[in-house]
Amino acid sequence: MAGDRESARAAVEGHLSDPHAGGLASLAHVFVAALTGDQPKLRQLVTAEFEELMWNDLQYAHMMAQSYSLLGANDQALHWLERAVARGFIHHRFLGDLDSLLAPLRGDGRFRGIMDRARKASEAFPGEPMRASPLR
Repeated sequence: MAGDRESARAAVEGHLSDPHAGGLASLAHVFVAALTGDQPKLRQLVTAEFEELMWNDLQYAHMMAQSYSLLGANDQALHWLERAVARGFIHHRFLGDLDSLLAPLRGDGRFRGIMDRARKASEAFPGEPMRASPLR
């Protein structure tokens, strides 16, 4: 998210050489495939079993949304973002304003609907509303 895509790629490839070593290793390689625009590799890694594993976690679903957003696959990105919010990723200010990898989705009415649902869910918690701090 800080924009240093080459370091992200190098870190994954240098430390997680086997993209099939486990769910998180696969997710890291999916993310790198998206960063580098390697759609064939992403399609190879995103199996039904992998999707099932990612589907049940809000952070994994968020990373899948980011990955598809990077590729310009907005329908898939919104599908995964919807799931992330449904699973509890309700920091709407972060998702809606700060997450640079989701920026291509922000003009889509479906994105605004998802952010409205996240905002309403966050309002169910008493106290101060969620405040997004700037990325450092």
